[in-house]
Amino acid sequence: MSTLKRGFTLIELLVVIAIIAILAAILFPVFAQAREKARATGCVSGMKQLGTASMMYAQDYDEVLMPHGIVCPTTVLSPDCRRGYITWLVLAQPYIKNWQLFRCASDTINAFNVWPNGIPINQMLWGSYGYNWNYLCSAGLDFNTCAGWQPLGGGLPVGMAAINQPAQTVAFADVKTAGTASGYYASYTAESPAGPGASDACTWSNGGWGVGSFADAAGLWPKNPTYTGDFAPRHTEGGNVSWADGHAKFMKPGALAAGTNWRAGITNTAVVITDRSQYVWDLQ
Repeated sequence: MSTLKRGFTLIELLVVIAIIAILAAILFPVFAQAREKARATGCVSGMKQLGTASMMYAQDYDEVLMPHGIVCPTTVLSPDCRRGYITWLVLAQPYIKNWQLFRCASDTINAFNVWPNGIPINQMLWGSYGYNWNYLCSAGLDFNTCAGWQPLGGGLPVGMAAINQPAQTVAFADVKTAGTASGYYASYTAESPAGPGASDACTWSNGGWGVGSFADAAGLWPKNPTYTGDFAPRHTEGGNVSWADGHAKFMKPGALAAGTNWRAGITNTAVVITDRSQYVWDLQ
């Protein structure tokens, strides 16, 4: 009785391999999207905690929001002040007690140095989220003379009462880490789209959104410009935002630039506010 066993032919093996390759090509992007969705969910949760921390800070300081940063005396040797100032990230830390919260899992840029106390610089200065300092740190500013970058956010932080619609006013947003060949620049600011052209906001002279903005011109993330200034659309062509009332949600760039003439490819100095009732960055 014959015991001959029949094996797979070469054609059959090639067909199976082709089917596996097709399935992999279909499923791998799905897995990547699911992974990014999970990261985005974790990021929006972190944003929510930032909003809560901001509200707690305001309650402790007579309804006044956190400043963008505080200049330290030159004699201070605290690790927090070794660059001469501390940022809002340090001020928010007592209400969060978790430095990792400031780092989004989808943010691939990392700083390499650490302070003497072992806390990485990217957790004090190079976080993944920026503060709407253009407006939330605009109290007491003379906007007629606000031509260039005002150190640490220009004026004094505003009080909660100054924000007419907290649920529709940006407080924190996903941001890029921008820098130059000579060194890194901190990523703790969230520039408003119409910053350079707005009469009631302080901003970098080349801040805002559009071609020519600092973050697009020298951004370390990503290498290609996004025309959104330092706002980072890292989560499926959008980013997470925490609002002045403490809630957080995902936003597309177009929705964040509502009330302006912003569009991909426009020069940053040409972006202007066209409908203040839709603009989500100012105090109106």
